[in-house]
Amino acid sequence: MNSLWLHGWATDRQVFQGVTCNLKKNFRDLACPFDLPGFGSAAPLEEGETYSGQIVSLLPLWGINEERIGIVGWSMGALVALEMAAQLKDKAGPVVLISGCACFTRSQDNRYGKDRRILELMSQRLDHEPEAVLENFFSGMFSQSRQAYRESFSRRFWPGYRIQDIRALRQGLTYLSQADLRPLLGYIKSPVLLIHGADDPVIDFRLAEELSRALPGANLVKISEGDHIPFWGAEKYFADLIGDFLEKNAD
Repeated sequence: MNSLWLHGWATDRQVFQGVTCNLKKNFRDLACPFDLPGFGSAAPLEEGETYSGQIVSLLPLWGINEERIGIVGWSMGALVALEMAAQLKDKAGPVVLISGCACFTRSQDNRYGKDRRILELMSQRLDHEPEAVLENFFSGMFSQSRQAYRESFSRRFWPGYRIQDIRALRQGLTYLSQADLRPLLGYIKSPVLLIHGADDPVIDFRLAEELSRALPGANLVKISEGDHIPFWGAEKYFADLIGDFLEKNAD
């Protein structure tokens, strides 16, 4: 079974390389890390396009027509993964959500979300100091107990990630600010594995708990001392955890 891997905001498919390389060979060969529109080598969204809609339209070009496809999403990619699973219905295979939620921003009925004003300020600052916005975001993904991993992430990715398409970055922030996938959760029939760090400073663990309760049969794995990018530095563990879930639910 093919599996599509969707990264988070301001990153690209390379962020999954350590995990996908540690998958069992049969799943490693069928793993498809994907650059979301505007990130990596992909062009930004055009007017009227959506992240999930563009990806679904590309599946036939990859030879994925009738068979079910597994979907792995991290952070913003987890939101897109949920949207895709609802759109694909029976063609959606097992879904893995790492550091994910169904609604990112705070409201009266989503009290553990982020203040929307934070995203608005980030969007405004992109015009004048984009590198500072990105550096603050990447630093903020890691908990205090995992600062050594932050340094290794920066060494690996900062040279490339420091210069990105401002339009695409702003499109992503708008998506995070507006997306509320809670009304779509009832359409998702796929088995779902949620993996979330107990100390995630970006998406509160309680949002993962709420999402788990809203998805019948979902399994939530809590990573003690895990932060917003808990697979960084634990690639083999995540490869085994995700690979076993995909294999168990491949039929």
